[in-house]
Amino acid sequence: MHKPGKGDALIRFIEAKIICGRYAPGTKLPSLRQLMEKFGLSMNTARRGVAELERRGMVEFRHGSGTFVAEKRRPPTPCRIGVVFALRGVNYMDSYTGIALNGVRDAARVRDIRLTESVLSASEMNDAVFESLAAREDAMLLLGGYDAVLRHPHAKCPAVGVSMHCAFDGMFSLVELDPIPATELALEFFLRRRRDRLILVRHERPVHRFRETLFRAAWEAAGGKIETTVTARLDNFPEDVGILYFCGVDALADAKRCRLESGHELTDNKRDVLCIDGKPLFLRTPGPALPTVTINWHSAGEAALEECLRRIRHPGSAARRIYLAPGLHVPEPQGKHRTRTTETAVTLKKL
Repeated sequence: MHKPGKGDALIRFIEAKIICGRYAPGTKLPSLRQLMEKFGLSMNTARRGVAELERRGMVEFRHGSGTFVAEKRRPPTPCRIGVVFALRGVNYMDSYTGIALNGVRDAARVRDIRLTESVLSASEMNDAVFESLAAREDAMLLLGGYDAVLRHPHAKCPAVGVSMHCAFDGMFSLVELDPIPATELALEFFLRRRRDRLILVRHERPVHRFRETLFRAAWEAAGGKIETTVTARLDNFPEDVGILYFCGVDALADAKRCRLESGHELTDNKRDVLCIDGKPLFLRTPGPALPTVTINWHSAGEAALEECLRRIRHPGSAARRIYLAPGLHVPEPQGKHRTRTTETAVTLKKL
């Protein structure tokens, strides 16, 4: 068994590069002297680090040529996949993470896959916790915005994130809403309603900040005005203005507070409200449902499991960003929804 030591940074660095596909099979590793200088190690420590990687079957030494990423590394069977998600509300299976989890479970049920499920809130997650969970699995699957709390995670197995934006230098494959058609749907939503002023409600999660940047550029290019961007919930909701939320939790909280304080709904007084986030569609709350742009979260769970399997079956394969086409859900009377979807179901992009 490998004992922690000074060469661990070297081992983790090379291991991560191999797992995320940056060092493909057959790639020659830097020389021992280069590794020694990069990580501030002695020659013997650098040599022991490379030897540990060789013992794990990740690299192979070729006499007279150097050390190379191993060409053939068979994944273990049956596969073991760790799934991490957060409880959201009393009936968490009504939330987007719960629906995605059902997608993962359904896809795993018809395959020889063992799931290890862990319930962790964002405050309970950090790099050390993630790495501890990953040490026991062949792949890790994170459902939710854990990239807001992870910093520099490393794992000895592939990782896939659902509703995350940061790939951490290609370690994570990502499954998320395609931001380009989502921006187009949101733009059309407000333009059809002849809005020229919008309030953008900011949220600090990376995925929400990215979507805000895309929409802001598109809205301003269309000649629209952004009256204000806020980082906290609004105290007063102006009339005759559009409000765009990037986080469904914020939208639902504001709707509840508006109802309690004024007796009116957030969408009263000629306000058009939209959320680029599927949470308002699934969480059971009093009052009318809010229009939202969202993906099929069950399909997202299925896609995430398939990506885990792909990276297990093909060790060293590159991580990918998998974009799912969104739909625009506009509530109608009697709880019906009018839905428009984009044409492309899945878009793949190498990280």
